Order: sequence, then structure tokens, then C-alpha cells
Amino acid sequence: MSTETLTRFLCDAPRCHTNGIGHDNITPPDGWTKLKSTAHIPVTKISPYPARRRRGELSYSERCYGSFSLHLCPEHPDAFAGHQPITNGYGYNASVEVSCSCGALRGRAPAATMVSRYPSHAPESTWFHHLPVELRWYLWRGQRQWATRIRSHGIEHIQQYRNEQQARDIGLSSAYSTPELVYRDAEGEPWTVAPEAAAAL
Repeated sequence: MSTETLTRFLCDAPRCHTNGIGHDNITPPDGWTKLKSTAHIPVTKISPYPARRRRGELSYSERCYGSFSLHLCPEHPDAFAGHQPITNGYGYNASVEVSCSCGALRGRAPAATMVSRYPSHAPESTWFHHLPVELRWYLWRGQRQWATRIRSHGIEHIQQYRNEQQARDIGLSSAYSTPELVYRDAEGEPWTVAPEAAAAL
């Protein structure tokens, strides 16, 4: 018996529901565009950190360190033309510099995954949250977003979860606070108290 594993790619352009089968879990389908945040780093680039007194080219792992990618179908190759993600590869203290081709973002993020933050990949999250609302569609793809909210000293603390059940099981079980269960149907919309939670207040 022989088996074959197929990877389905979803287009990340706003409100596009196109999908396609890739050659593997890295290479998107023929005709698709892959936006990789480290695509600007040439294979032969010399280390950008001369203080290390290191000579030679960046290794593959250093070029890819902290990187993330978006995939665009043949109908939307330029969906992120004004906001292409940029990360600088290997950095100091396990972090990378994150910026955007629009010029409005320049920051630093750990090359790590964060629990209960979306996107969970820290460099992508830094870039994602500076985007115009319409370009943030790809993360939730029209699905309702769930979170818990705590108001303290005039500050609103939002903790997002992957789905409603997770928000109830984890977010509402805290022994240290009494959060509200809230939701919204699109990025940029205000959070609304869930009906049954509002009735209980």
C-alpha cells in the first residue's frame, strides 16, 4: 500500500476563499505567491552583525529565524503589496527585528510562540496588529472571535481564545478574577458581552 500526504493552502487575501493543494507543507500550489518575511535576505548575505567578528554567510536556519509566510492565490498576488512583512533573520537575545514595507512599523519581537495571543507567532503578531483592518481578515476568515475581558483601574484587558468553548473552559475558570465572556464578528469591531453572560450580570 502506498500513501500520499497532501497539504491544502488557503489564500490569505481579504475575503478570498480560494484554496489549493500544494506539493508539500512548504511549497504552495503552482501559480501561487508566497510572501516570506525573510525573502529580502539573499543566500549569500554576509552576517549583519559585525560585532560578532564573524565572517561568512548566514546559514539557512539564521536566514529563516523568526520568519513567517503568507500565501496568495493567482487572483490576488498583490493583496499585500503595500504591507509586505519583513524580519531580519537571526538577531540578538533570541529576537528579531520586525518591520513592514509601508514604513510605519519597526519593532522587535521574540522568535517564539505565545499562548492565547493571535497570531501566536510573536513576529507575525507584531506585524499583524499594525495592519489595516481589512488585511487582518486572513486570521479568523469571518469566524466569530471569542475572548474574556477584565476591566481594572480604567484599563480593559482582553484575552483571546481559539473558540467559544476554550474561552468558557479556560477563561471563565480563573480563580483570581471574574472576567466577562465577549465576542466580535470581525477585526476592528468593538467587543460585545455574550448574551447569556450579560443576563447573568
